[in-house]
Amino acid sequence: MKIRLYIILLLVIFLSSCGKNKEQKDIFSTKPVSLREVSLPDGADESVSAEKGGKGFTGDAWITNANYQPQGSDKNIKGGRISLAIDYFPVTFAPVGKDANTIINSVLRNLLYEPLLKKDIFTDEFIPSLASHWQISSDSVTFRFRIDPDSRWANGSRITTDDVLKTFDLYTDSGFLDPYQSQLWKSYDRPVKESMYIFSVRSHKKDWRQFYYFAENFYILPEKILKETDGKSFSEKFQFNPIAGSGPYVILPQDIQKGNSFTIKRRSDYWAENKTFAAGLNNFDEIIAYFIQDANLAFEKFKKGELDIYSVKSAQQFNEGFNFDKVNTNQIVRQKIYTQKYPGFQGICFNTRRGIFKDKNLREAMAYLFDKNKFIEKIFYGEYVPEYSRFPGTQFENKSNPRIGFNPDSASMLLNRSGYKVSPGKKIIEFELCYLPGFQKILELYQGTLAEYGIEVHLKQVDAAYLSKILNDKNFDAVAVSFALPYIPAPEISFLSDYADAKDGQNWEGIRNASLDSLCKLFPYEFNPSSRIEIMKKIDSIATSNFGIIPMWYLPYERVAYQNKFGYPEYCLPRYGNFYDILQCWFYDKEKIVEYDKGKELKSVPSEINFWKSKR
Repeated sequence: MKIRLYIILLLVIFLSSCGKNKEQKDIFSTKPVSLREVSLPDGADESVSAEKGGKGFTGDAWITNANYQPQGSDKNIKGGRISLAIDYFPVTFAPVGKDANTIINSVLRNLLYEPLLKKDIFTDEFIPSLASHWQISSDSVTFRFRIDPDSRWANGSRITTDDVLKTFDLYTDSGFLDPYQSQLWKSYDRPVKESMYIFSVRSHKKDWRQFYYFAENFYILPEKILKETDGKSFSEKFQFNPIAGSGPYVILPQDIQKGNSFTIKRRSDYWAENKTFAAGLNNFDEIIAYFIQDANLAFEKFKKGELDIYSVKSAQQFNEGFNFDKVNTNQIVRQKIYTQKYPGFQGICFNTRRGIFKDKNLREAMAYLFDKNKFIEKIFYGEYVPEYSRFPGTQFENKSNPRIGFNPDSASMLLNRSGYKVSPGKKIIEFELCYLPGFQKILELYQGTLAEYGIEVHLKQVDAAYLSKILNDKNFDAVAVSFALPYIPAPEISFLSDYADAKDGQNWEGIRNASLDSLCKLFPYEFNPSSRIEIMKKIDSIATSNFGIIPMWYLPYERVAYQNKFGYPEYCLPRYGNFYDILQCWFYDKEKIVEYDKGKELKSVPSEINFWKSKR
């Protein structure tokens, strides 16, 4: 009887361990894929001379960067699959063109395609990508690039200047349904082919940003595929038939389940696998994105282990939603990961072209009645940082800007100065304030405060299309705005007088200032980075003191939750990175997986990653 019981116990233990090993084995049962059709030796085509960028090329008189550290972790492990939820299913999987200007499309571009140059995440200097070397002419309007002869498309063929020319022709095609891209690339002459590997391109204007745009934003596509299409048919042809590029990943048409999910697969023969700029990155064999529009449903799936990583967008959820067993045992981790990415700007914009808001005293009084610190503490759990700048949290923020806070006495003084006599129960002003749904709670509280001072606000909730129209038409009293601050600044779009009444640009408040105009016009010609920062700080000071917009607050970190089985570089996310960069720089930690599979308490991890916070 004892022998039988012993055998049964051994069987239970064996089956239990098999179950655990199976789960671990499933994670690493994936394999990278290959679409190679052509096998070529590494290096340059033998027919191309050293002077033309071929074998023996010395790089004399060219710029390159070989002295940079690997961008990923040396502890990385290749393999496995990672899953996440997205709240927006791509309208298109074409890399550029109509409907391709979303965050998800940007993520896909970084995984499937490559620009000529990248930025070192540690020094912010240019490093090679598809181009190994580059030049900038003495007049700063002509740029030359030498394509790395090792570079290959997913099918194994060489990447050449013919691919550059055909990509440029697509981007500037009159039928290409992306006005912004077309306008940008039409500010250059068509590139000139000097050899299979070397080309030059000339900008129509002297502007330091022109080199940055072409180096970082010109994603090259295969000439072989593009020659069979034009700008008009491009978006439709590749909507759900992604082009296989030069990047470390591909999406196969059969791996797209429209409206449900798609899978991104790692290539086994990525040309840059052993290049320093790719070292330690691109580790997961499969990345599965599930379309889950309901945030609560996505969170429940994450809690059950059906999703591996989760972006926590709500301060309330981050602070109150993680009180369950898996968090207490560190099976699930929630973290604040500090980065130096340019935050989204939020504020209340007044239309200074019309009526009451022509009065600067009134606009300033409205700022003194906006209790941003109270809102941050009461609504956002003290997590957000108050904004006192038009470029908050960036190197362009002018730290000497006044810290305008809640001050009813100052507000009353300014109102009196403009002839508004504040007295209980007396209405002195009324206006309409349009907003998107996320602003409602804040604006209702602000509405109540203003009512105490005789200012009646009619709140009007609108959708994004309506908001965009009234901003473009400059047809509003006040609006709550939220927008991303561009990594490559373009202050003229927001502050130049020429855009005050134009239907394009973002000078929504209608600011007109001669000093701002001079600074905005000087900015493109300033090729010294330190001097550009000083110009932006002056712009910030003038624009903020105009009180055309009341700055609100920003979040200086990413709120991330994940199943505790991953490793990551010391920095966790790149300097200017976001949640989606997990897909490129994280990896499975085999030791953590063993402990995770046991379902027992794991070692605690830091609640905050401060690598970039200390590098400011």
